[in-house]
Amino acid sequence: MDEGNAALIAAIAGMVGALGGATVGGIAAVRGARLGAEKSAEATRQQVKDQAVVEHLHWLRQERREACVELLTSSEELVSALWQIWELVEPLVDEAEPGQPIITPEMRTRLTTADEVHGACLAAKMRLFILGPDDLLETAEQLVETMWSSAETLQLLLEDEQRLWADENPFDEPVARLREAGQHYNRFVVKVREVLTNPSTGSP
Repeated sequence: MDEGNAALIAAIAGMVGALGGATVGGIAAVRGARLGAEKSAEATRQQVKDQAVVEHLHWLRQERREACVELLTSSEELVSALWQIWELVEPLVDEAEPGQPIITPEMRTRLTTADEVHGACLAAKMRLFILGPDDLLETAEQLVETMWSSAETLQLLLEDEQRLWADENPFDEPVARLREAGQHYNRFVVKVREVLTNPSTGSP
């Protein structure tokens, strides 16, 4: 083999080696880039997922807050309407003659208002039925049930005028139930604060 051929063969061998090295290096680089891209994509997916969770929890807390405010506001309006009815009725019973009609048009208007406000209480409770959590819903149900129980007791009493005249203390039961509703109102307020300030109650 003359020197020219030997140099050519050596050059070809060197080029093949360089190409082989470049190919291996290129494959490694591509593989590294792909892994990097996959990690970056996974990180992005996780970030989007985490952000979605945060946004959902924020939305859920906001919806619960609005439902709770609606229920608290409606409950206060219902209590106010019932006390106003009671304040109208009590002096009439004390001053009226037996057999004299007790329910006035104004009282009927107040009773109608109480029915409407109770409907708003039920609507707010139904929102919490969807939004949860269960312990908040339970206290809401107790509040709504005792509120309506006091309203219903008062309404039935007003419609039973014989009992109004026969019973020595006809308003003891509706007033007691109204006070019980007040206790459930306070429990509900405590539970609302607990749920809205505790991040662990983010899911129903």
